[in-house]
Amino acid sequence: MDRFYLMPTTGSGSGHADPRKPKYADLIDSVPGQRWWMVDYGREPTMLVKASLDAATDATIVADPTVAAFPADLTQAIGANLGTVQTALEDRNIPGTVVPAGWTYRQLIRGLIIFFQFTQRMDGQGVSLFSGGVTLATTFSALSQATKTALQDMATSFGFDTSGVTGATTVRQILKLCYDQWPVALLVFGGEQW
Repeated sequence: MDRFYLMPTTGSGSGHADPRKPKYADLIDSVPGQRWWMVDYGREPTMLVKASLDAATDATIVADPTVAAFPADLTQAIGANLGTVQTALEDRNIPGTVVPAGWTYRQLIRGLIIFFQFTQRMDGQGVSLFSGGVTLATTFSALSQATKTALQDMATSFGFDTSGVTGATTVRQILKLCYDQWPVALLVFGGEQW
């Protein structure tokens, strides 16, 4: 069965000696025929994981309170689970308050892939968005100069308009602003289009 998870990372990322990977990568790899894909949230300790698993492996992963598992049916609306979904995202420095109840879980996964692209781009510039105590509520004016520059460079590289960003704009609002300007294009993750 294919399933999606928000999963903690393990490993320091120091090459082959200690690669960054999903928390349950070794368990998944230990069962023949199982496989996984991941997209990381930059340097944040969270990954979006798609895995093809047997029921026993899935049950082990779902039982871990540090993992947020998506339902098997991604076409259902988030609906009454909105508060739970928003909390799970916000606890991982992902702007959950921008997720509407009418979204399906599939739309949520697409949104996560887009948010994760932003932080990966910043990571490529050597900057972690949430380092030094930065949260989603931190204002642009309170960010370090290196983080401000990386955010501006990231937005420019994607062709986004940042004219509405002021010193009082929060990181949450900046990420939402970038999300709203993401081009309507297909994303590919886990062997499927989003």
